[in-house]
Amino acid sequence: MDLKYELITQYGGPAPRYTSYPPANHFQASEGLEQRIRAFFKSGPTDAALSVYLHVPFCSQLCYFCGCNMLVSRDPAKISRYVDSMVKEIALWRALIGRRARVSEIHFGGGTPSELPAPEMERIWEALRSAFDVQTQARVSIEVDPRHLQAESDADRFLKLGFNRISLGVQDFDAQVQKAVNRIQPREQTFNVYRWFKARGVPSINIDLIYGLPHQTRESFESTLQQVIELNPDRIALFQFAYLPNLKKHHGMIDAAAIPSPQLRLQLFNRALRKFGEQGYVYLGMDHFAKAEDALTQAARERRMGRNFQGYHEGHSPYMITVGSSSIGVLADVYFQNTKDLGVYEAQVTAGCLPVERGFVMSADDLLRRHVIERLMCDFSLDYAAVEHWGGICFADYFGHELNELEAMAADGLLVLEPGGLRVTPQGKHLIRYIAKCFDAYARAGKMSPHHMQAV
Repeated sequence: MDLKYELITQYGGPAPRYTSYPPANHFQASEGLEQRIRAFFKSGPTDAALSVYLHVPFCSQLCYFCGCNMLVSRDPAKISRYVDSMVKEIALWRALIGRRARVSEIHFGGGTPSELPAPEMERIWEALRSAFDVQTQARVSIEVDPRHLQAESDADRFLKLGFNRISLGVQDFDAQVQKAVNRIQPREQTFNVYRWFKARGVPSINIDLIYGLPHQTRESFESTLQQVIELNPDRIALFQFAYLPNLKKHHGMIDAAAIPSPQLRLQLFNRALRKFGEQGYVYLGMDHFAKAEDALTQAARERRMGRNFQGYHEGHSPYMITVGSSSIGVLADVYFQNTKDLGVYEAQVTAGCLPVERGFVMSADDLLRRHVIERLMCDFSLDYAAVEHWGGICFADYFGHELNELEAMAADGLLVLEPGGLRVTPQGKHLIRYIAKCFDAYARAGKMSPHHMQAV
């Protein structure tokens, strides 16, 4: 079902993506975060599997649309020093945990982690396997820029290391759009890299797209969508371009006049929604599509799907530790984020300290609202009795103000309020962030970031 423009004008202001609750803009410098992390592993569940996120910030070229914590560098010595620090940080985690903890999920993000020279990537993997008990069935993913794989042997290298989830950055196939965002990526290169991985039996390949880029038109975007359909990926992530020149200075290199209007951006999103649906892809929510037989779709059907800083996932350990500058982790009631400054990062891990710069210790109310928001974002429904059991509360009493606010959304057809819970409608699924925002105590108090993404 298409998203209606009149609903965007009513609800579509800034809202978090709720990859965490509270959102990361509420993180702050806080003493004692490392002590809380140590306390978790001293007294927490000793058999729990962990997720590990590794952040590689380097890119050899700047894409003007980028919103990541990244650094343009081709300096091998600088990259090698950073990998030295990552290896040291992995060893710090091993010493802190006090055992080779089980790991069920590993994700390499960036930046462009696929650009790491093979010896540097191998050093990281050697450190991971030494420090952790990486499970045989672990989900191991990496973000890949197809422009930097030159031969089939490059694909072999990733599979030999253990990667079984590949996300290929495409963004747009149109030459004019690519030139405007400084990312020239020939179709043949992308298709070759996709086929190399597919031929080797990678169980899940994702394609990243962005709508709202400069010079995108209905016709050019239709062509991009058709080429994605030709590739036939297992999953598709369709992100909205957030133009933030005050926050990301390189966004100023984009011609603002060439950015599609809100009305055109909505048309592009709705066309993708219909196109992918016609090809059998399931719209899982926010910006994720997957084939009906994909593990992520199955997790959604079974209400196992979760949400974290990488987006929707198949259901994993709630405990994530992190390696690398700017990376964010979570353990029980605490979020923690590493410093973004590479010099500080390298100095701290060399000194034997976790490079944690800021974070957030959640209250009982935060934990309850995090649970409610994640289930809304993933299940598109709420069972009041299940929430009451989880949090030891009376839903109607605890969330009385929120239920009153939701009545207006129900009247607009975004959800259905029932005696024992609520159901989000297909129209409301497009605006799930705004439904979830009703349960965000910080948003209700006016503590919002002006940089949160708009509806379109």
